[in-house]
Amino acid sequence: MGDVSVIARRLSDQYVQHGWSGNGGYFKTVGARLLDSYNTPDMVEYLFGLGQLRHLWKPHSEAQASGICTVPSGMPHWVSPSERWMFSRIAFIDYGYFYDSDQTWYYVKPGPFRLKLPLTLIAENLDERSLEFSFLRKVERLALDEIFSGRYAECLRSGGFDPEELRKIHESLIQEEQPLYTLWDRHRPLFDCFDDWVLIRADESGASVGDILLRPKEEPHRETIFWRGPAD
Repeated sequence: MGDVSVIARRLSDQYVQHGWSGNGGYFKTVGARLLDSYNTPDMVEYLFGLGQLRHLWKPHSEAQASGICTVPSGMPHWVSPSERWMFSRIAFIDYGYFYDSDQTWYYVKPGPFRLKLPLTLIAENLDERSLEFSFLRKVERLALDEIFSGRYAECLRSGGFDPEELRKIHESLIQEEQPLYTLWDRHRPLFDCFDDWVLIRADESGASVGDILLRPKEEPHRETIFWRGPAD
């Protein structure tokens, strides 16, 4: 697994700012630092004012001459018309962090489906090594089950899928190591029934998965900050 990361933030309803936040981008390096040190609007403004980063550390550490510090790359961030662009300018991105207009940091897992979930939910579900990967596999399987839950039956029927065919596809994916990637690879017409983002919300405790929202595919993509339910 690689470790390239990007950060992004929503500037307005029409624009997203995004760019490199360095390698070593898993939660216990970049994600934890964002929650600890860059978790207010003022600090987010400061963070993005540094431009793209080779390495992220504590605020104002970029002024240090040596030691562990934030290292700006010298490149400004890109500005694009949608959250869908946050992975578009750098190849082989493994981790995404998105500060949305609800003043919340989100972890975004790239893939055929972009899984977007509160960064605090990741923090609550790390393994004994403070890594997020086991939890992400669980979330991916919950998203798979949601696709076949019956709540999207009308959408899937309109795509030409009958209930028995859907049952067989679901069963064939359950044991896959990366079921959402396999869905995209082997059953593209089914994948294409949906928007390519999945929004995960925490439950009331903030420590467990609550709602998992998918949407029927539409153009243009509706930004996830405006999602209220699967067909709102």
